[in-house]
This record gives sequence, structure tokens and C-alpha cells, in this order.
Amino acid sequence: MGTTGSFRVGGASGVREGVDTYRMKLVAIGLVLGVAVGYLRGGRLSQLSELRPRYAPLALAGLLLQLVNPPGSWPLVLLILSFVLLLAFTIANLRIVGFAAILAGVLMNFLVIAINGGMPVAREAIIASGQASTLAPLLEQRG
Repeated sequence: MGTTGSFRVGGASGVREGVDTYRMKLVAIGLVLGVAVGYLRGGRLSQLSELRPRYAPLALAGLLLQLVNPPGSWPLVLLILSFVLLLAFTIANLRIVGFAAILAGVLMNFLVIAINGGMPVAREAIIASGQASTLAPLLEQRG
């Protein structure tokens, strides 16, 4: 399955160094299955345009804050603030079907990041993703 420093997935065919195609396929299958189940239960993608979530700017601001990367300890502060905004948005929209599951996912991500003081990631994963140059600054900041 896996080797240190890179992703190796599958048998002899379909193995590509540095690319985890198994997970990409898993996400694609999940999306297709989700849409299929929605259609089987009477839903339609066109009905998404009728969805009126409350406080949508909170979600947009929360997502945008995750893209900001200022120096110092500000990235963690902004990341936590982004999760507070996303939690407020999901709580405000719990009346909409599916938002309870979204709330659970946002809450679990937030707890992992808050408990660990950032997103935990293995050194090997950073190297495999082609971001080895970021290791030294990360180690200086966090140890």
C-alpha cells in the first residue's frame, strides 16, 4: 500500500509515484453515489438554486480566511476564526436537510486543528506533495 515519503497505491498497474489516485477515485465515486442517491430519493440538482441558506456570507468569509497566510502566529488565529464562522453558518442552517452532517464534519475538523495547534501532517506527506521546502519554516515555528 504505502511507502515512506510517497504514495504507492494498487498493484503493478496504475501505480504512480507521488500521486494517490486511489483517494481521488474514492472521492469521485462518493460524489457520483451521492448524486445518484439524491436522484433516487426524488431530488434534483436544479433544486439547489432554490436553496436559501441563512447567513451565507459567514460561509464565504470562513472559507476565504482559510486561504490567507500572513506571517507569525496569525495563520492559526485566522484558521480558528474561519471555523467559528463556518460553525455559526452551519448551526444557523440546521433546518436544511444535510446541514447536521455538515456541522458534524466542520466540528470534527475544527477539534482536530484546535487540539493540535494546526493541521497535523506527516513529514513524509509534505515531501510527497512536493512541498519539502516548507519543512524548515514549519519546524522552526512548531518544533
